[in-house]
Amino acid sequence: IAAAAPPAVAAADASIAGGATASASECMLSPSGGGAAVAGSADASRDAAVGAISHAEVAPEAMAAGDSAADAAPSRGAAGEAELEETLLQEEYRQHEEVHMATLVQWVAEFNALTNEIGRPVIERAQGYYDRQALLLQAQRDFSRQREFLQRVNSSLEAAKRDLHTAEAAFEASITGAGGRALSDEEWVRLAPLPGDSGGGPAQLGA
Repeated sequence: IAAAAPPAVAAADASIAGGATASASECMLSPSGGGAAVAGSADASRDAAVGAISHAEVAPEAMAAGDSAADAAPSRGAAGEAELEETLLQEEYRQHEEVHMATLVQWVAEFNALTNEIGRPVIERAQGYYDRQALLLQAQRDFSRQREFLQRVNSSLEAAKRDLHTAEAAFEASITGAGGRALSDEEWVRLAPLPGDSGGGPAQLGA
């Protein structure tokens, strides 16, 4: 089955056919120069057809180049966006740096003005006061922690006194045989734990 000819090839065939027809007509009109006219016209038609086919063969390469350019366009767009973002960040950084420098210059000017107005000796004495104030606040915090620890010690001491009173009463009752509530082994372990017993004794101070 014959494949359909490309448009350029079909146009070349038509050009060749048209040239041959025209050459035949010219040959009939001019019998003396018919052979040369036919040959020249046929050569011209063949050259035109070859040129058309050459253009048709180059067209796919041009289309491939166009596709490559289209594929490269998104990459160039992404690079452009990255450059724009970098430029914006640099501008933002520059603005922050300008604000920082302006604030620093203003602070130095105010410090120098206050130093000239009040006097450096007064400022040095005031600085000592603020340093001692920080030490005072630290001492107050330490005192508060020590007072809380003292409260825990007092609570543990009161609990130990109660346990001691209970243990003495139970021990005295067991010796004298006087009436009294006898303590269980678990209670004895809690009130007077022996070395190796666990879970007894007064509450730890750090608890």
